[in-house]
Amino acid sequence: MLTLGVMLRLSWPITVLAPRLASMERAAAATPSRTAPSSTTTRRCRWVSGRPPRCSRRDVQRYRSGSTWCHCGGVPATLDPYYWPLDGGSPPPEPPPAGHRVVGHDGTAYFVEVADGTISSVNPASPLDTCFVSTSEHHFLASLGAFADRRAAMESSDVEVALDAVQSLRHELNRLDIACLGDRDHWWAVILDRYEDGLP
Repeated sequence: MLTLGVMLRLSWPITVLAPRLASMERAAAATPSRTAPSSTTTRRCRWVSGRPPRCSRRDVQRYRSGSTWCHCGGVPATLDPYYWPLDGGSPPPEPPPAGHRVVGHDGTAYFVEVADGTISSVNPASPLDTCFVSTSEHHFLASLGAFADRRAAMESSDVEVALDAVQSLRHELNRLDIACLGDRDHWWAVILDRYEDGLP
């Protein structure tokens, strides 16, 4: 026969866990279900102390395998005419450079990861025609997400709105990956210059 003390000890986990389980159930009910983002939205990366987003190996593999979205990167399927994943858009007619992992293209050049882990734009028709893009693939994906967030405003017919959006992207790119704007010939610097030059 169980004594009162033994019964209390046996029931302790239940009395402790029951409120916790109820709280977890309430939190789960209040959390919206995760659905695939639409092609017109982006999911923001989670940044910790200014460091790049921490995509898991599985997330990156899903993105590389042709999935529209990187789980953490928040990158839209395309940013015509600036970016397509490797299996999207119309890739350059020449094959990508050998010995490099390709992370996308812009129809003319491939975005490749070079030996030091940085991302460069390489024109396969002229292998010496290379351009620094981002410090890493993570930085590249995050920068593309920032671009996608602001692109509509950057192309606004309202000059002030467009200029503010361009400056906002410049500020965000400096925060995410200051090296990408370290030279006027870098890919992101050229993109921003094109938008600024297009403003009246």
